[in-house]
Amino acid sequence: MTTDSAAPSAYATIHALRVFARDFVGFSGSRFARATVYIALGAVFEGVGLVLLIPLLSLVTGAAGNGVLQRTVEPVFAAMGITTEIGRLGILLGGFVVLMGVRGITLMARDMTVQQLQLDFVEHLRADVMRALVAAGWETILRLRHARIVHIMSGDVQRVAVAVHFLLQNGIALIILGVQCALAFWLSPRLAALAFGLLIIGGIALVPMLRRARSLGAFVTNANLALIDTTTQFLNGLKLAVSQDLQAGFTDEFHGTLAGLRERQLRYFREQAGGRVALTTLSALVGAAAVLVGHGLLHLQAPVLIAFLLIIARMSGPAMTIQQGFQQLAFGLPAYEKTTAVLSELRIMPRRVAQGTRRVPQGDIVFEDVCFLHSGAENGEPHGVRRADLCIAAGTFVGIVGASGAGKTTLADLLVGLLPPQAGRILIGGTPLCETMLPAWRAQLSYVSQDPFLFHDSVRRNLLWANPAATESDMWSALALTDADAVVRKMDGGLDAVVGERGSLISGGERQRIALARALLRKPRLLVMDEATNAIDIPSEKVLLGRVLAIEPRMTVVMIAHRAESLALCDQIMHMENGVLRS
Repeated sequence: MTTDSAAPSAYATIHALRVFARDFVGFSGSRFARATVYIALGAVFEGVGLVLLIPLLSLVTGAAGNGVLQRTVEPVFAAMGITTEIGRLGILLGGFVVLMGVRGITLMARDMTVQQLQLDFVEHLRADVMRALVAAGWETILRLRHARIVHIMSGDVQRVAVAVHFLLQNGIALIILGVQCALAFWLSPRLAALAFGLLIIGGIALVPMLRRARSLGAFVTNANLALIDTTTQFLNGLKLAVSQDLQAGFTDEFHGTLAGLRERQLRYFREQAGGRVALTTLSALVGAAAVLVGHGLLHLQAPVLIAFLLIIARMSGPAMTIQQGFQQLAFGLPAYEKTTAVLSELRIMPRRVAQGTRRVPQGDIVFEDVCFLHSGAENGEPHGVRRADLCIAAGTFVGIVGASGAGKTTLADLLVGLLPPQAGRILIGGTPLCETMLPAWRAQLSYVSQDPFLFHDSVRRNLLWANPAATESDMWSALALTDADAVVRKMDGGLDAVVGERGSLISGGERQRIALARALLRKPRLLVMDEATNAIDIPSEKVLLGRVLAIEPRMTVVMIAHRAESLALCDQIMHMENGVLRS
């Protein structure tokens, strides 16, 4: 995890801020320009409202106002034929009220535009991550820590949303501050120069906080990921941990991470509070210096000095927003950097989801000298499929046998298109299986693994996931083929009974039966079973396979199995040994 000793340089933090702002502005396009116009108009209307206070104060106090403003207002009154003090006051107050009403409408449009930009950018990030996962190669997904994706889609994206919020708020505050600065210099250039000189010095003193905020942001990002990873690992291994009394190790690691996270967050909150105290004190110092210099040395008129002080007081709000906003931005930057790093790993830019533009012809499935070796190595040698020549005739039942690690699952992954051949080719009905054919090919097959995945949802929702158009009658027919109908009828709620996380509320055999029923509900052209019935007793498995093979029109079935009884019905048996396929 990132520590304070490894805090990034000020230049690196500023560069990261610039990249984040550039990406956001690039995504927003013309909408950002529209939001900027609303922000500027709101600031200008507020500034004009402050300027109107000078003639108002002049009328109320009887003091002389700013010369330029006085010369501007007097001709307006003369043109309107208003000579009485109460008439002039009424016009000024009426103008002030109208101006504030227009400003309110402008601010509403600004806030709606800004909020939409924030929400759209965050959803754009989430969608990018999901598109990247869908488009990524299967090997890339296998190497990816699932906790990273979960953390990005929840914690990291939420912190990016906060960063976007403060980026926009800082933009608003900077524009407002700029208008207020212009007004202050218009009222008294020398006094404004003194005031802003003090503010700039104070602002520079707060820069180191940005470095520490970014460092803490990196720590929090890594710590939260560690918490999710630890929790996920604990839940996945809960049965093993509890059965062997190994929970203490998980608990100790969890508490250690929490303690470090709490200590860093408290330090960050202290720095934020200290920054607010420093800025408040600095604002008071600037105000006091303005009164002393403006009244004692520059001899400014009371309305001008009051308006100037009011502007300085109003500036403390945007200044506080900017100070806290930049800290929050720096704090959220690591979350954005982690998200973009994952997108880069998944190669979202050069890769695109294949569009199904080609139909799959009928006919045999043929492997011609197909090779795929995984990048990982066992005993110094890469594993996978070294050479596969295979012809699976349509409607046949083919068994694949071999020792663990021989390459059987890799062969199945090649067959369903999860992995593209590194050498050789796969033909369907004489046509090479390519990316444009993959969607149509996958739509015609079903794949059932040894440990089938069931959603933490009802039996009905798990079945409909494979075939959303299936009727209740279709579901019961599919369940009956695998003898899962009796199991479901006994469950409280029947089809609406919840099966638990990954099907944990039912046995392994029952889980396999429901998963196989889900696969058959698709009415596939090809059914691939990777040890998909090994938790079912042999007599029941024989009955189940007989029913599958009796379905008309007969589907092609490829079954990876170890039990000789499971292979008794096969038309053809192939042997895998060290990645080489032999008949």
